[in-house]
Amino acid sequence: MPRIMRSAAVAAALGSAAFLLTTCRLDELISPPPVGPLTTSITQIVDSAAVGSIEQHVVPIVLALPGERHVAWAATRAGASAWLSLSAVSGTGSDSLTATLKPANLPIGVYQDTILFRVGGGASSPTALPVRFTIRPCSVVDISPSTAITDSITTASCSAPRHSSSR
Repeated sequence: MPRIMRSAAVAAALGSAAFLLTTCRLDELISPPPVGPLTTSITQIVDSAAVGSIEQHVVPIVLALPGERHVAWAATRAGASAWLSLSAVSGTGSDSLTATLKPANLPIGVYQDTILFRVGGGASSPTALPVRFTIRPCSVVDISPSTAITDSITTASCSAPRHSSSR
């Protein structure tokens, strides 16, 4: 290799090494910067079911962490409500899970809880996902006394609308 080409190769290698040294900070390798906030694909869960319903309502939740960080997260139910369960309570990095709302044996009323997501050991403020689950009475259809109806009561007579999660 001629001397000029060798000198150019050495200069290029030294330039690359200098670039790496100036862009890679040792303090960031040892103590990485704090993790940004975890975000969820929905901002709240709002759902309802008719009293006496037994069909569970499953709501998908997608978690996102900024960048390509593989940081641990944990999820808890603030109120520890028995009618609300999570398919996963911990994971790493961006992930997905489901929240299941169980109307069986709940009387008419409004039930609320909050799913809390913490990242990186819980040092930062948690991301809160409010959950509101309404158990409503069966709908009533008014009929006049002179109307003849030939029908029977079925499961459709007291059906619950499908879940509607706010986005």
